Amino acid sequence: MITGRHGLPFLYKEEVEIQRSFLDAFLKSDDRVGWSVKGKLPPVDIVLRKGDVGFDNAEKEKAYKRRTENEWLIAPLGTLDNPKLLQFTTAPFDEEIEITGHIVAHLNVSLSPYATGATPSDIDLFLTLRYISPEGKEVHYTGTAGDPIPLVKGWLRVSFRNTNPNHPKHREYLPWRDYFSTDVRPVIPGDIYSVDVEVCPTNVVVEKGSKIVFEVSTVRNNQLSGS
Repeated sequence: MITGRHGLPFLYKEEVEIQRSFLDAFLKSDDRVGWSVKGKLPPVDIVLRKGDVGFDNAEKEKAYKRRTENEWLIAPLGTLDNPKLLQFTTAPFDEEIEITGHIVAHLNVSLSPYATGATPSDIDLFLTLRYISPEGKEVHYTGTAGDPIPLVKGWLRVSFRNTNPNHPKHREYLPWRDYFSTDVRPVIPGDIYSVDVEVCPTNVVVEKGSKIVFEVSTVRNNQLSGS
């Protein structure tokens, strides 16, 4: 993980040498630093952007310290082939129906401590609804950047679970949150919290024979776009 302009850091002498050594190891069988030896080199190298060194100044940015890791920070969350998420799929609909409006998910969630490392202090919830056509293929829609996106998404940071049911705009299907600093609530490992997760308003005509998939994850899931 580097810092600086979009592509310029890849042209720095030290970064070019890293790329050259990697390519030499696997294209020329010239592994002079140990790329092909499991555990020899840490696969993650992070620039720690602490302090203010200004911007657009490559020399000053070298003051940032670096830290290596043997595992990417989100690696325990799964792979593209085996994502760590929960999916609930409906049975095929036996008639055509229309879903229009706001959606809210009522969930009970709990935080588990990591097997190693620091204990987390919060939970990020990312919800996705996917529409599966009668032919068994997910239907994608057009996102803001022209990218394919699923039916709809929603999200919540559990420390902001507090709602204000006394607010005039609060609805059962549209929970109102003030997001005041005083609304922040602790998230304690092992405790179970009931949360209302708002999902963006949407519309879909569910055809006979099609399915809806409800997906819950604790990380932003870029699979099939729509992040």
